[in-house]
Amino acid sequence: MYGALLLRRWPIWVGLTALALVVSTIYQLTGPVAYQATLRLAVGTEPIPTAVEYYDPNYYSWLSSEYLADDLSELLKSQAVAQDVSAALGYRVDPALIADVTRTKKTHRMLDVTITAPTAEEALAIAQAYEKVINTRLPDYFPQLRVQRASVSILNHPTVSRSLSLPLTAGMILLRALVGFVLGVGLAFLVDYLDQSVRDRAEAERLTGLPVLAEIPLGR
Repeated sequence: MYGALLLRRWPIWVGLTALALVVSTIYQLTGPVAYQATLRLAVGTEPIPTAVEYYDPNYYSWLSSEYLADDLSELLKSQAVAQDVSAALGYRVDPALIADVTRTKKTHRMLDVTITAPTAEEALAIAQAYEKVINTRLPDYFPQLRVQRASVSILNHPTVSRSLSLPLTAGMILLRALVGFVLGVGLAFLVDYLDQSVRDRAEAERLTGLPVLAEIPLGR
């Protein structure tokens, strides 16, 4: 039953799916482009030997490193660091804007800092300013780094790429096409539900309760 309905109303759902696919492709290829620059940090502390029984200095060193990485991920998005980044850029940039475009992601003791900007040059400049601030001003805002000889090392210098890679772009296009397909199927069911015309012999007999004596075949 549903298959016959979709076959009968195929121009609706096929057309809407094709329209969503074409519009999404055009938008992804010609719409606004964003770039992101990413640098990776490693947070570590040196183990402190102790005579306390059942105390593993290596374990607590790793644990404190993760706590420091948690705090650092929030610190790098703060207004105070954003002001230093603005100063390091050499030209006036609203610190609130810098904080808004900065994202951090922590994996154990590793911290990825990602800056998104409308141009590759701007994203790279902000990321390099962050690198400079981390190398020069971080201990002033993060005194915990002096505890247990903690350190923050830059593992990867800033690299720039498009915010959406080719697989992600294709995924966005297919996702919008899928939404168009679902909407098209729903619209096809709605149109068929509102259509009060008699479509075939069986429906005519069901509605009238009388047998059909003859029918005119469809022309080619």
